[in-house]
Amino acid sequence: MRIATRAWVAAYDIASRSYSYSQQAWDGANHRLDALLSFLTTVTIAVPVAVEAVLADPDSPFLVAAGAVYLASVLLALVARSRGSLIQISPKELHDNWLYLDEFDFKTDLIYWAGEHGDAARKVLYRKAQAANLITAAFAGEALLFLIWIARQS
Repeated sequence: MRIATRAWVAAYDIASRSYSYSQQAWDGANHRLDALLSFLTTVTIAVPVAVEAVLADPDSPFLVAAGAVYLASVLLALVARSRGSLIQISPKELHDNWLYLDEFDFKTDLIYWAGEHGDAARKVLYRKAQAANLITAAFAGEALLFLIWIARQS
């Protein structure tokens, strides 16, 4: 099969850059999870402390439920943060299996594997994004429980 030279060169350039794009997306997804967790923790600690300073009887099943939602969110964030990984071509792999290839085959193989690794990265990143969306929804539920708790105490 004959491949057009310009298309092949362009595909190689895109494929070789795709690894750093995947790494940037990976870092961004983990940063989003970390930021959500930090914000959620701050609110979860601050609201009960502030309300307890004002209300005489802060005990409520709504407060316990909000705490349970918080713990579930933390668990989900930890699982999402720790599961999955990016696949990178290692220098050892290049040395052991690719150095004997001519330039055309080397670049063609890189294009193929960058595509495979990119597909795997997209799946992991999608799962991280879904976890972040679930954590955000859980936070909305926790906030609602806090509001009910405060309204019932007033």
